Amino acid sequence: NGLTGNTGANGLTGNTGATGLTGANGLTGNKGLTGATGATGNTGATGLTGATGATPTNGVTNSTSSTDNSVARFNGTTGKIIQGPSAGTVSYDDTSSFVISGSKSGYMLDVSNNLNSSGSSGISIKGGGVAGDIALKVTNSNNASLMDFEATGSVVMGKTYAATVSATGTAYGLDIQSTAVAKSDFNTQNGTYRIGGVNIADAPMTFTSKTMTSTTNNVVAKGLHSATTVIDLSNAPAPSLGQVLFATSSTSAAWATPDSSSFLPYGNGVSSETNITTTSTSYVIASGMTITPPSGTYIVFFTSTVTNNAADRSIFCKIYINDVAAGAGGTVYVTSKKQRLTNACMAIGKVDGSQTIQGRWCTDAGTASMTERSLNIVQIRTN
Repeated sequence: NGLTGNTGANGLTGNTGATGLTGANGLTGNKGLTGATGATGNTGATGLTGATGATPTNGVTNSTSSTDNSVARFNGTTGKIIQGPSAGTVSYDDTSSFVISGSKSGYMLDVSNNLNSSGSSGISIKGGGVAGDIALKVTNSNNASLMDFEATGSVVMGKTYAATVSATGTAYGLDIQSTAVAKSDFNTQNGTYRIGGVNIADAPMTFTSKTMTSTTNNVVAKGLHSATTVIDLSNAPAPSLGQVLFATSSTSAAWATPDSSSFLPYGNGVSSETNITTTSTSYVIASGMTITPPSGTYIVFFTSTVTNNAADRSIFCKIYINDVAAGAGGTVYVTSKKQRLTNACMAIGKVDGSQTIQGRWCTDAGTASMTERSLNIVQIRTN
């Protein structure tokens, strides 16, 4: 047979015809009638109580009721049972108000910081910042304020008369105590102030190393203090014009009109006419020329009549106070044998009541003689 010829190409697809028209909806049928309600059936029997469920492995269990806002605490050591306060109230409400109330012996709130190092603190309470805002209030059982710590830093204190009173029946607004002994307190209602349980008006006070400089200070005392005693002036009558305070003993004094001689400067002197000699070229005490006066500052005069057994000799005199030379001294020059001259010197010095004032003399050569001589002192200060 001969070879099969190639398949001819497919013919072209004709165009899609137009969509036909949608038919009209059919009519809705009539609603059927509602059937009559059936009769109520009999109540079924109560079922048996189910078995108690197993204790949960997590969470806590509680009693059947609780107090709103009451703070829960664990009961026992299982960590699964909680309880409310056994007495009183411990609550924290929706307004952030925390309340602890109840009746117990000891502290209701005890805060301890056991860090025991610098920077450790106990409790911090912060209030508002407007005058009158209270950071901490302390009241008595009648809710009367005892102490208010205001947020602005003021502290308002005041016991009421219903509070504990002193042995005298007076209530004190501030009572600072130590080892059960009252140290200081005051009552702002009647103006009574006490220190150590004694009204401040009657309490003795000791001021040590204090200086009072204000011209508005009034100091009233019944005594003066010496180095070793207190001089009581409480029995001294009021002074009159011109009187001065005189000691009547080591611990008392009185006002008196002074004898004018009492106020003259203290004076004393010694003198001698007995002839004395010396060959010393350094100062020695002129016999009899020593005085031991009371404490004070003195003007001292030493005068003498001197000579020498040889011509052209110098004779010197000088005052010694407490064995120390004082003043410039005096010098005379004997130009002829046995020539009599007056030698004089003056000094000012201070003694403490046990020290001496002396007149001393010497010569540069030969034998000097001294006859009339005197040592006189006049006190110019008492110290």
